[in-house]
Amino acid sequence: MFTSSVFVTALAFPMLRERVGLSKWGAVIVGFVGVLIIARPTQNVFNWGVVFGVISAFIEAVIMVHNRKLAAVNHPLAIALYYLVIASIISGCFLPFFWMMPTAYDFLIFMALGLGGGIGQYLVTTAYAYAPAGLLSPILYTALIWSLTYGFLFFQEVPNMALIIGSGLIIMANLFVIFQENKKISKETV
Repeated sequence: MFTSSVFVTALAFPMLRERVGLSKWGAVIVGFVGVLIIARPTQNVFNWGVVFGVISAFIEAVIMVHNRKLAAVNHPLAIALYYLVIASIISGCFLPFFWMMPTAYDFLIFMALGLGGGIGQYLVTTAYAYAPAGLLSPILYTALIWSLTYGFLFFQEVPNMALIIGSGLIIMANLFVIFQENKKISKETV
């Protein structure tokens, strides 16, 4: 899923006419190498899970880039609401096939996830309304930090060396893009 930022960067010019320089492309490629180190692909890399993961990452990138276009004519709250309604309708179509009655505790978890997801979608939509897609796409990699933290705190998962090296590359790529964008903004301000 972390490949979605590669697709966002690739789609930034054709869909938004945003210039994506070689330095940003280089940083995104370094981040993608970090993802490959973490994933440690083998000869079985072309399985259905990987195919659906790449398709999902591409669709996520299209949604993120499209959110930026929509933000020019719609309020970010409306865009987030449309996204949540459409996602609910699509997932509701599969409900009859997979429904299991949730417990009261499950309902609490669902409410917390729904509230957190809605707020998160609004914040992401707002970010894409105000910042260039090329800057925001590498920041998606910070989800890795949250995943590692939650995995350690809640599931006692200890990261292996490939995960540490790959995460380091991803974080360095993100910081590079952020610093490059800050320099660009500073020059424009001056």
